[in-house]
Amino acid sequence: MQNLSNLGTLCVDIADYSQALIYLRAALKIHEDMGSLYKGYVLSSICLTYIRLREFPTALDYGQLALESALAMNDSYLEATIHTNIANAFLAQNDYPPAEMHLRIALNIYEKIQSPTGIALIIGNLGNIQGSLGKHQQALDLMLRAVELYNDAGNYAGAARNLANAGLIYADENYEGYDRSKAEELLAKAIALDEDCGTKAQSIEPLKKLAKMYEHDGRLREALDCTKKLYQIEVEIERAEAQKQAQQFHYERKIADLEHRRELDRQEAESKRLVFEHTLRLQRDELEKSIARLVEKNKFLSSIIAEMREVGRFTRGEGSLKTDELIEKIRRNIASMESLGTLEQQMNDVHREFIRKIRELFPSLTTMEVKIAVLLKMNLTSPNIASLLFISHRTVEVHRSHIRKKMGLNATDNMYYELGKL
Repeated sequence: MQNLSNLGTLCVDIADYSQALIYLRAALKIHEDMGSLYKGYVLSSICLTYIRLREFPTALDYGQLALESALAMNDSYLEATIHTNIANAFLAQNDYPPAEMHLRIALNIYEKIQSPTGIALIIGNLGNIQGSLGKHQQALDLMLRAVELYNDAGNYAGAARNLANAGLIYADENYEGYDRSKAEELLAKAIALDEDCGTKAQSIEPLKKLAKMYEHDGRLREALDCTKKLYQIEVEIERAEAQKQAQQFHYERKIADLEHRRELDRQEAESKRLVFEHTLRLQRDELEKSIARLVEKNKFLSSIIAEMREVGRFTRGEGSLKTDELIEKIRRNIASMESLGTLEQQMNDVHREFIRKIRELFPSLTTMEVKIAVLLKMNLTSPNIASLLFISHRTVEVHRSHIRKKMGLNATDNMYYELGKL
């Protein structure tokens, strides 16, 4: 199950989304079959995968399912993450009201669990929404607040991203607070931070904007520097893409290895299951034969005792004493299952799961009643059970009545059938 989730994550990393969904759905099915609440993590990954595929309605469906699991798990961090993913699905469709609603829910959760990076992420995203709605001052306040939070958390890439977004607002001539010098300051800081953090790809839009501003102002050397940096970033992105393709080959090999290991694990588990079932079948057959032999032996000896008692009626004196002596010798050879410890232990081993289940479902059953229930499950009749346990037929019937009552069965219910279902 964990291997399947890992395979899905690897495929998402290399943008092989169709294969990722195959693994993630397989992992989800196992979680659902097991009744595991941890399926919330898999559902969240599926939601994110569909967002990457831009299949937003499906992403939102899985996001809602993931949210239900997170709530059932009482996992606040996962809940906040899913709300953020759902918000991103709405943002990608320019549907701002529901996006803002989910972001504010996520913000409340991050504040409760005291996650500085989570708070900064949400505040920055809320700023982006305000900017898209033309509420520039509110957007700037939120973005610059996010910068402070990211800096405090040591996440300078996040700070650079929000500095750049704020700089782009100041560089917008339609903004009533348009400020070229402020825009240049913020954009330059963002670019410098991205260089330090190794997140130069974030600098593409800031560099393009600065190049236009410098060109407009006649600062051609500075505009050329921006253009050179843009070119260098594009080259680095191409190299990174080539490395990514090489990594994809590596990941594909790794995925193949994981699949092979998973298949070996499956084969080993199947082999163990078959061996266990075969062993259990042999033990069950041997147990049934041993019980049948013991029942027949006891019946045979009991019939001899009955006949000798009949003969004893016609004997006197020493003959009567000899008859009683022989009857006692025969009686000592009649063995109950309890006296044969190995046979009783064998029955407990073969029917261990049934014994566990019936005790769990009907805890008021006594030890003798559980034993008789096992023998009934083996389709033994009351006379045979009486012979096996060396008790009277009447005693077996009393125990059967108690078992029926404690199991809540009616007189018309077939006890053999009901016990066989367990």
